[in-house]
Amino acid sequence: KPPNSAAVTLEHTMGFGVVAAVLCAATAAAAANTRQPLHPTDAVAATRLHTAFVRTVPRELTSSLRRHQRRWSGRRGHGHLLNGIDAQLSATWFTPTQFGGDPTGKVDSTAAVQACVDACVNRSEAIPGIFPVGARDAGGCRVALEGGEFLISKTITIPSYVSNMQVQGGSLVADPNSPFWNATQADAAESSEDSRPGAKASAAAKTDDCSDKTFGVNLTGKWCMSLGPAPTGTTPETCVTACCAQPGCNVWQFCPPTHECFAEIPQKLSCWLGSADDCSNNPEPSGVGWTGGARTHPITPPPPAAFMIQVGGTLPCNHPQGSCNEDIGLPGLFLDGSGVAAGIHVISVMGTTIGPTNYLLNFSGIGIHVSGGHEVMISETWLGETNFDFRFNNSAGIVPTANAIQIDGNDHYIEDSIVFSSLVGLQMNGAANYVGGLHVWFPWNAAGAFTGCLAFVERGGQNRYEGCYIDSSHMLFENPSMVTFQDGFVLGGGIEITGRVAKFVIADTEFQGGTITDTGITSMTDTTINRNIFTGGSVASTATAIVNSTEPISAYTVDFCSALVYPNITAVRYSFTANTAGQFPAAVARPVVGGCKVVVEVDPSSAGTMIVDVDTSIYT
Repeated sequence: KPPNSAAVTLEHTMGFGVVAAVLCAATAAAAANTRQPLHPTDAVAATRLHTAFVRTVPRELTSSLRRHQRRWSGRRGHGHLLNGIDAQLSATWFTPTQFGGDPTGKVDSTAAVQACVDACVNRSEAIPGIFPVGARDAGGCRVALEGGEFLISKTITIPSYVSNMQVQGGSLVADPNSPFWNATQADAAESSEDSRPGAKASAAAKTDDCSDKTFGVNLTGKWCMSLGPAPTGTTPETCVTACCAQPGCNVWQFCPPTHECFAEIPQKLSCWLGSADDCSNNPEPSGVGWTGGARTHPITPPPPAAFMIQVGGTLPCNHPQGSCNEDIGLPGLFLDGSGVAAGIHVISVMGTTIGPTNYLLNFSGIGIHVSGGHEVMISETWLGETNFDFRFNNSAGIVPTANAIQIDGNDHYIEDSIVFSSLVGLQMNGAANYVGGLHVWFPWNAAGAFTGCLAFVERGGQNRYEGCYIDSSHMLFENPSMVTFQDGFVLGGGIEITGRVAKFVIADTEFQGGTITDTGITSMTDTTINRNIFTGGSVASTATAIVNSTEPISAYTVDFCSALVYPNITAVRYSFTANTAGQFPAAVARPVVGGCKVVVEVDPSSAGTMIVDVDTSIYT
C-alpha cells in the first residue's frame, strides 16, 4: 500500500522501489524469452499506484529504463511493456481530478476535463512523428476519467490534426441548466441551414406555405411529382405553382454542381424548397438531380444540438482523404445528455474507434454522428434517447425526435451495438459502409405509434447489412443501389422499399410477423430478393407457380400479385407437360395482365402441368 501523507521520508524510496520492481520483472521475463511476459497493463497499474512517487524518480533511473527499452524493444512481446513504463514516466495519463475536477458530478468539471484533453494535445508537439494525414502524434496519451462522474456544461473538444489519444473509463453528464446547450441550438438554427437529408437546405424553405416560388435554376422538361408527366416546356416555376395548389405535394428543385446549394448536400446534389404535411403519395421525380422529402414515412430531422464530445472539425480539413484526425479512441464511456445535449460527433477522422462498452443515454438530436472521414468503428455501444422503459405519449406531445446513429460519410463500420430508444435507430446517408449485428428496438415495442419512427433508414448506396435485428419496427430503403441486407431477423416489423432499385439484395433473412413492402418502387434492376423465411405470406423479386389440370383447358392463368414485392413482371419462363399421349400442344405466354398475372395458352386444349417462373427485375 502507498504510504500515508505523514510518511514523507518514504516517498523517494517507495517510488524507486516500485519502478525498479517492475523493471526487474520485465528484465527477468525477457531473459527467459518467455512468450507470456508481464502484461503492460499490469506494469501501468503498478506504476499508477505510485504516481505521486514516480515523479520523484531520479534521472539516473529514468535514463536506465530507457536504455533497457532500447535494448529489449527488438524482443517480441517486451518492447510494448517498456513503452508502457516509459509512457507513464512521461505523464501520458491525465485525470480531471488533477485539474480540480469533481468525480461526484456535483460541481461543473468542464474546464478540468478539457484541460486533460489539452494536456494530451500540447504534449503531442514534443513527440516526433507525424501520422499520414499530417496530424501530430499524442503518443497514446489518455484522458482517464477513472470511473468518476463529471458534470460538463459545454462540448469537450479534441481539435483537428491530433492523433493517437483516448478519452476513456468514466461518465460525463450534460448540465441541463447550462445555457450553452440551448444557445448553441438556437444559434445553429438561426445562422446555418441544416444539411441533413430531409432538412430544409434553402432559405426559401423556411415556411411550408409555398409563399416563395423563386427558383435559382430554371430547368425545363421535367415532371412534377404526383401531378404526372409534364407537358413539353413545363418549367419548375409552373411545377411549384401547380404543386402548391394540391395538398400533399412537395416542392422540388434541380441543383447542378455549379449552383451554390450543391455544396450543402453533396450526397443528393439538391436543394429542398419546402413541403406540405402529407407526403405519402408523392413519388420522387425521375432524372438525376431531382430530390426532396417524399417518402412513405415523413422523417422529421433532429433539431441542431451541441455535442458532449467532438473530435475534429475545428479547422478546415484539406487532406485528400478528407481525414485530419487519426487513431482516436473513445472506449468505456457513459454519456448522459440530460435531454439537452447530443452525444459524440466525429468530423473528418480516420481510424477512430467509438467503443467498446459505451452507453449513451438521454441525448438530444443525435447520439453518434459521423461526418465525412473514413473507417470510423462504432462497436459494443448502447444508445437510447430515453431509458428503455420510458413511455412516449403522442397525446401529450412527448414523442421521440433523435437519431441514435447518423452516418454522413463512407467506409465506416458499426458492429455489435444496440439502440433501444430513438426516432431513427440508424440513418445511413453515406456509401460503402458496413453494419453488422446492430439491434434496434423501441420502448414497449411502440415504434409504430409515432410518425417517422424507424429502425433503419438507408439513403446511401453500396452499403452492407449483416446479421441485423429489426425489432417491432421497420427499415426504409430509399433508392437502394448496390445495397445488401442478409442474415437478418425482423420481428413484428418489416422492410419497406421505395424509389429506383438497382443491384439490391435481401436474402437469408427471417421475418416473424413482418414482410417486405413496395411503398413506391419506380423501377427494379439487377435485384434479388430471395431465400427469406416468412411466418405469413412470403414475397420476393421472383416467384414460381405450378398449375395442374386434369381436364383439357386452353389457358393456364397464374396470379403472382401477392407473391411479389414489386408486382411488375419483366420476364416469364414456363414449361408444360401434357397428360395426353401422342399429343403435341403448342404453348405461348400472353402479355402480363396488370403487371402480375400470367396467362399461358395451349393449342390444342390439353390437360397437364404448367410450371411458370417470373422475375420482376430487369437484368443488364
